[in-house]
Amino acid sequence: MSQFSIRQAVGFAGSAYVKHWMVLLAAGLVVGVSHYVREYVPRMVAQKLEIYQQVTVKLDMAEQPVMQQAHFVLEKISAHLQNTPKHLLLIMLLTLLVCWVLYAFVLCGFIRIVLNIKDKDTAHLGLFLEDTKVIFRAMGTFLIILLYALSMLVGIAFLSVPAVMIIKHLLGVGLMRIMMGMTSMIVIAGAFGYWLVSYLFPLFCLVDKPQTTIRAALAMGQTLVSGMRIKLLGALFLLACIIMPISAVIINFLGVFGVASVHQSLLQQSIASVITAPFGYLYMGFIYRALTEK
Repeated sequence: MSQFSIRQAVGFAGSAYVKHWMVLLAAGLVVGVSHYVREYVPRMVAQKLEIYQQVTVKLDMAEQPVMQQAHFVLEKISAHLQNTPKHLLLIMLLTLLVCWVLYAFVLCGFIRIVLNIKDKDTAHLGLFLEDTKVIFRAMGTFLIILLYALSMLVGIAFLSVPAVMIIKHLLGVGLMRIMMGMTSMIVIAGAFGYWLVSYLFPLFCLVDKPQTTIRAALAMGQTLVSGMRIKLLGALFLLACIIMPISAVIINFLGVFGVASVHQSLLQQSIASVITAPFGYLYMGFIYRALTEK
């Protein structure tokens, strides 16, 4: 079984970032722009078409069980969709599709740059344009992982309802109930993260081996992390501890200089990703290549 060193992953990401900083920042800028487009353009189009609706849970609903809140939100969304003209929904669907295809194209190119740095210690932006047909398989992979994640979340929601009701009945209202609730959420998040680790590398597999099918990429991703899930969770936690403070500093810095309006919070996150995305992908690229080496 292939192994990887978290310390070496951090060292490689840092040294490669310094050596190839110009290309990586340019590529990071492309990633940041695509992230902003993916999140902002569909929202803007929905607002222009006057079909945008933000569903919020009222204060009195916050005390209700999770499933009741979910039912309330789904009812609101269903009623809104039924009242929206179908041609406008088609425009929104096409807008979402275009934005996600663009995002998949950028991510595949960025992963290709990272793997080229790891394998050949060279980088150039022309790698964005190689093996572009893999984009459609990447979209299929995104969709399958999304469906898996939604099914897992629904299952967790159904399982969490009895636990919440038991805690509420046994402990009532108080500090112990809050602590038990937080503990339950941590356990649930840990279980979901343990499952999600299986889908860290399918996109890397598709880019690394362009002839790979979606099914084969998902299977390869699961094989790579077999027996490594706990260590990978630790690696992801360390990466979050590195990237999140840097992102927070960048966002606060932008806020000081006036980039702090409500709709521009997304812009702040996108600008932060320009700086942090290269390190994160170099880190994960090192781990992927270490796991694929015989």
